[in-house]
Amino acid sequence: MLTGRNPRSSAWPPRPHDPAPTPPPSGPSGTLDPSFDGDGIVVTNFDGGNTEASAVQQQPDGKVVAVGTMFAVGIDFKTVVARYNSNGSLDPSFGSAGTAVLNLISSSSANPSGYEIYSAIALQKDGKILVGGGTSGLTPLMARLTPTGALDPTFGNGGVVIVPELTVGG
Repeated sequence: MLTGRNPRSSAWPPRPHDPAPTPPPSGPSGTLDPSFDGDGIVVTNFDGGNTEASAVQQQPDGKVVAVGTMFAVGIDFKTVVARYNSNGSLDPSFGSAGTAVLNLISSSSANPSGYEIYSAIALQKDGKILVGGGTSGLTPLMARLTPTGALDPTFGNGGVVIVPELTVGG
């Protein structure tokens, strides 16, 4: 879950104003860290649906941001972004009690299989969170959330960018 810098990137070595990296957990490499949710594993249930995380990033302050998809029979696929404190508890200052649910493309009678799935996450230096993925029609899309978990209205159309279909050839 810890992320490092690519030594070939222009941001290497760390600049003096970069925050200090979070130290790795103590204990042998490859073992669960009991300081994270008591046993090193956190499970979060959302509205009774099945949820799976697609991407996880650790913020410089040690908090962990995860993006995944919630699905259940009879409901739309919904994207869930959750932020956890360094001890594994949900961060109540993010979204609604630690989670933000994105349901930007919903199914309807005209579009019975319409949904979005986000499978990538990136953290900006200003604390904003980018999540990327695609629609059920394989159209790429991206959303940006503020540090508090709301869609960023200064990004794209209300916080979302959907890449228009590209035409190949003249």
